[in-house]
Amino acid sequence: VDTKLYKILVGSLLFLSNVDCLDINYSISMLNRFIMASFVAHL
Repeated sequence: VDTKLYKILVGSLLFLSNVDCLDINYSISMLNRFIMASFVAHL
């Protein structure tokens, strides 16, 4: 397991758990962009 990617995913889960329900859709879209960017950076 790539530790950098693992930390990103754990951080993402922690981030999501701290988000208000009203902001959840926005947060998920930002999170998806962040995760995609991190995957691209690993390629």
